[in-house]
Amino acid sequence: MLSKLAIQNIVERMILFLNDFPRKHFFALIILCIAVLVFIFVPKRPSVHTPTVHKLVTINQLKPNNSYQTKTNSEENTSPAKSRDRVIHIKIKNGDSLSKIFQREGLSTGQLQALLDIDISYLHLGNVQPGQQLTLTISPKNKLLSLDLTLDKDSSITYLWKNNEYIAIEKTKKSIWQNRNYAGTINDTFAFSAMKAGLTAAQAYKIAHVLNDKVNFIRDIHQNDTFRILISKQYIDGKYTGDSDVLAIILKTRNQTYTAFLNKDGRYYDKKGKGLSKAYRRRPVANRYRISSPFNLRRLHPITHKITPHYGTDFAVPTGTRVYATGDGVVLKSEKNHYAAGNYIVIKNSRHYSTRFLHLSKSYVKKGQHVKMGQVIALSGNTGRSTGPHLHYEFRIDNRPVDAMKVDLPLSSSVPRKHIRAFNRLRNSYLKQMAL
Repeated sequence: MLSKLAIQNIVERMILFLNDFPRKHFFALIILCIAVLVFIFVPKRPSVHTPTVHKLVTINQLKPNNSYQTKTNSEENTSPAKSRDRVIHIKIKNGDSLSKIFQREGLSTGQLQALLDIDISYLHLGNVQPGQQLTLTISPKNKLLSLDLTLDKDSSITYLWKNNEYIAIEKTKKSIWQNRNYAGTINDTFAFSAMKAGLTAAQAYKIAHVLNDKVNFIRDIHQNDTFRILISKQYIDGKYTGDSDVLAIILKTRNQTYTAFLNKDGRYYDKKGKGLSKAYRRRPVANRYRISSPFNLRRLHPITHKITPHYGTDFAVPTGTRVYATGDGVVLKSEKNHYAAGNYIVIKNSRHYSTRFLHLSKSYVKKGQHVKMGQVIALSGNTGRSTGPHLHYEFRIDNRPVDAMKVDLPLSSSVPRKHIRAFNRLRNSYLKQMAL
């Protein structure tokens, strides 16, 4: 054992050593010692892990068709969903809206507005319907990666975040149109006799509507008058969808025979090519109102200040201006409060033609209602995303927007001479299918 004197000598030598030790090295040594002591004596926190169950989905990334494509500020770029993404399946109920669903899932209003900007070309999101199925794919950072909405049993639309922007992809099952001939004798009213022969009430109404300017179905129709009707029906997966077209009508009364044939321009003509329905209007408002923004696929948007297609024609009209149907048709949609479109109307004018009227203040028509060309269907307004009172009008062929002010419309009362041969071939094909 060391003596007291020896220990005292060792301590004195250590003090002399430390006095001669460089000062900066001395403090570094002290800090190192403290760090070692903390590492040794401070206990570690136990790690807690809560497992989370996620679903894995794959999104079919098809090439998008023409649509509004609005970029967002986020740099997050997504393809198929990853295992950490949330996948939420929702069945739309009464009272549900997209804004309520986004709020419930913690999605920002900015993402909702970006989607509704895209949807102005499709008009599916503003008024979701009870029974529709909605699927959301959301990243861990609460970024909406995709929204899939079933429109009906045969079609859906997907809004997909890709290359720092949302795109829309419509999916529709392939359909087949088949023609069928119907014949009957009138023993009661025309409508009752037509339905007895196998036609639907809607088809009977369509026939009466086509011949309305030629035939008085109360005064001119008698017992034992006959009819032949050629109907085209749409089938998907072998099942009738309920969608149909009346292709040809031959109605033989006591005094006269009436004929009507559906041409490729969506209008009906008699066997000589004379029009049975009024031609289309070029404008949905009076001619005195100017065009404030024409159809333009490279337009600089006045609100977003981005190059985005303008798929319609804007008319500078004050709120409350009368809006006219530009052709005969059936109302597909008459909706309110779309974020971008405001109050709007969509009319199916034929199998190939449809028209749209946006930013309305008031609508006079309902879904399923038949309208005639020149009928007042609404009043213009300033609803939705709009810089001022105006009417946005679209004309579409096979759901593709075209310039309504330049498209070749059937404006005359008869088949144009340059198209008469094609009409005659189509008429003869109908007659052959009707065994006539």
